[in-house]
This record gives sequence, structure tokens and C-alpha cells, in this order.
Amino acid sequence: MEGGVRLALAAAALATLACGSSDAQDGPTCAAVPRDCRPLYAPTFDALFERTLNPTCGVGGSTCHASGGAGTHGGVVFDSPDRAYQALLADRPWKLVDPGDPSCSKIVYKVTSHDPFVMMPPGRPLADAEQCVIISWVAAGARR
Repeated sequence: MEGGVRLALAAAALATLACGSSDAQDGPTCAAVPRDCRPLYAPTFDALFERTLNPTCGVGGSTCHASGGAGTHGGVVFDSPDRAYQALLADRPWKLVDPGDPSCSKIVYKVTSHDPFVMMPPGRPLADAEQCVIISWVAAGARR
């Protein structure tokens, strides 16, 4: 095994241990979080839902999280703010949102990933400033 691959695997294992969870299908839920990002808009849940989650993941270019049909990936649907908020903060073995801890929130792991099999939305990553809105909202406690 090459040194770089071994190092990456060790880092992933440590990240999983640090948060105490992982999803065998999607890897560790911990992510390196930028400390000095600038959000595109105020990081409130309602703004996040209206400006990013619903148009990008619920009805926009990707309908992975649209209501009806095959659009309920991971049990998360972005068709209404109430339903989306409940799904994101649902008590699960793997946390989609760990309020106050973006580094161990699966949504942050997915939107900041460069791995095409992990990144959300698929095919086109969110702009850094949009990722920052999610990171900032989670870091502030993921309030509604």
C-alpha cells in the first residue's frame, strides 16, 4: 500500500473515531471545516432552505430529495421547510446535522467532499460561499 493511500485511510479512521460514528456506505461523517469562510447569505435555516436546499436538491437540477417517486434519498425530502428541518435533525445512528459541530455533521461532509460518489449535490458541488452557509448554520447550533 502506498504511503499516501495509507495516510488517507488512517486519517479517515481517526476522523471516524473522533466523532464516534460512520456510515459504511458513505464513509466517515467528519469533515475538515474551513474556519474563515464567508457565507453567501445570512446562515438561517429558512434562508438555507429557500435559497439552497429546495432549489438545488429538491426541485432544481437534482431531484434526489424531492417528494414522491425516487426522490427520497436517505429519507430526507426538501419539499417543505418543516419536513426538511425534522429530517436533517432526526435522531439517527449517523447525524445529518450535529448542532454546533459541523465537522461531525454528515451534511457538511457531503457538501464539502470532492469525491464524486459522496458529494452533494451530485455532479456539481455547491459554491464555497453556499457551503459556508451550511457550515455556519450548523456551527451556530442549527436553530430553526
